[in-house]
Amino acid sequence: MQLEVILPLVAYLVVVFGISVYAMRKRSTGTFLNEYFLGSRSMGGIVLAMTLTATYISASSFIGGPGAAYKYGLGWVLLAMIQLPAVWLSLGILGKKFAILARRYNAVTLNDMLFARYQSRLLVWLASLSLLVAFVGAMTVQFIGGARLLETAAGIPYETGLLIFGISIALYTAFGGFRASVLNDTMQGLVMLIGTVVLLIGV
Repeated sequence: MQLEVILPLVAYLVVVFGISVYAMRKRSTGTFLNEYFLGSRSMGGIVLAMTLTATYISASSFIGGPGAAYKYGLGWVLLAMIQLPAVWLSLGILGKKFAILARRYNAVTLNDMLFARYQSRLLVWLASLSLLVAFVGAMTVQFIGGARLLETAAGIPYETGLLIFGISIALYTAFGGFRASVLNDTMQGLVMLIGTVVLLIGV
């Protein structure tokens, strides 16, 4: 194992848990579900933009994407660029509409909003299954990417890397909820931004 990689990782995890404790102590006096899952709808635009960026640009962008671009060439790069207008359209059209409906129905989750809007249990079940399949696949890729990165950079066994990521995410989410998640995403987004700039200058 390489201490010059492991020590910054430990420090990073300490900061992550510190943010989670801070978020837990900053909980407002609103309802538990609204605070835990939505941060009482009080998170600012910059924080939400950073959490979206840090979530969307992750292991697939820093590990899988460059490898695929190197292997397949310019065609893969052009294919990946389609995601930019797709995200903009999704947030500009669907995101705005969802926000309006969620506030109107006081919905905490997407399924709450769908049921309030359409009064259909079947639709809620279909949406739940779709989200489950999509998020299990997406999270699996992130865990694998993170564990492989630790294995390559620090010499940490793959299974240990999976445990580190899994336990860390479970703990800071359980304690701090959505508020801890977005604050950590903001911090991680800044780290990725600075790291990308340093990498470009170094290359």
